[in-house]
Amino acid sequence: MMRFLHMRNTAARTLILFLATLMLSSCRKVTRKEIIGYQGPARQDPFLAAERFLQKQRQGARVVNRLTDLAMHRGPLIASSQSFINYGDADTVLEWAGGGGHLILFLDGAERWHNDWQEPGFFGHLKSHRREAEEMKLLDALGISGHGPDGDSFSNAEEKRTARVGGTTITAALAGTFDATDDAAHADVLFGDRETPALASFPLGDGRVTVLANAHPFRNRWIGEHDHAALLAALVDLGQRGEVWFLNGARISFWKMLWERGWMALAALAVFFLAWLWKNLPRFGPLRTPPAEAVRDFTAHLALTGAFLWRQREPDTLLQPLRNTVFAAATRLGWHAKDRDFSAKLAARSGLAEARVNVALATTGIRERNHFLRITQDLRKIADALRAKTTIA
Repeated sequence: MMRFLHMRNTAARTLILFLATLMLSSCRKVTRKEIIGYQGPARQDPFLAAERFLQKQRQGARVVNRLTDLAMHRGPLIASSQSFINYGDADTVLEWAGGGGHLILFLDGAERWHNDWQEPGFFGHLKSHRREAEEMKLLDALGISGHGPDGDSFSNAEEKRTARVGGTTITAALAGTFDATDDAAHADVLFGDRETPALASFPLGDGRVTVLANAHPFRNRWIGEHDHAALLAALVDLGQRGEVWFLNGARISFWKMLWERGWMALAALAVFFLAWLWKNLPRFGPLRTPPAEAVRDFTAHLALTGAFLWRQREPDTLLQPLRNTVFAAATRLGWHAKDRDFSAKLAARSGLAEARVNVALATTGIRERNHFLRITQDLRKIADALRAKTTIA
């Protein structure tokens, strides 16, 4: 017996070892590379690489949040057109640029909240933000139009272009175009067509303005491609030398941010709201006053209730109140339903046969109308004989 148990345990161990070996031999290691994008400061600042490049190669760079000290600034100012929303911002920056400053203006693509490593999704293809009055004032003064939701010529397609900037031939992948008129149409540095360029740099008074349709080449993900870094350095060198300011002001509307970040939750909430409306608003149109004949007295309501219970095959529910009335009247006389001669007493008092009394008190599940009516009449007659109220107590 012990030998048999030992052999069985050995066989079980062998089988387990074989199965484990078989499972391990069928496994294979799969390596998948997944790009999740930048984390930390580079995720929050899309121009961090450009800032560090200028800090190392030129006169320094930093991020500013307002234009309060702009009059004392001598280096280039890199900003998004969305940054100019406060009254007077356009006049301030135009006066500064005309007095010798260099404004490098992005018309689109400078949002700090956008993750360049993620697909824009369905809502990313919606129209651009609605331009504020101050922003439109600045663009009109610079001769820029056809950009944004009202500009038919605006395109966000990326195209590789080559041009000379400050004596250096530079190749860059630029996204978007805009309509150029006035001074912008006579730019001395141009990428693309003169009427619809992707980048145009032109003098303004004693200073200079450079306009890019999209900030794409200077964002962290793409600044290392082609000659993007060299293009940034060449543009900075077109103006006065000094510390480069990046104006932190590109904004996004609250609703577009909701669509971009929480569209799944909003879609679920909308479906829930529609279901709630469908449940709680079954009617279509205004409420109407009910007709006069629709008002019923209490007897009519009782009749409707009785008809409903009869249709639902609940005759016992209709007969039980009458039976309760009979039992209550008999109790007042000192008679009890458990007495052996209870039925005989009721029969003698009402003048009915004892068999009919028993049927009236005990029959259930009645389906025939005449039978139901006869039992109802018998119960009323018994109740009247006992001098009880015939209405339901």
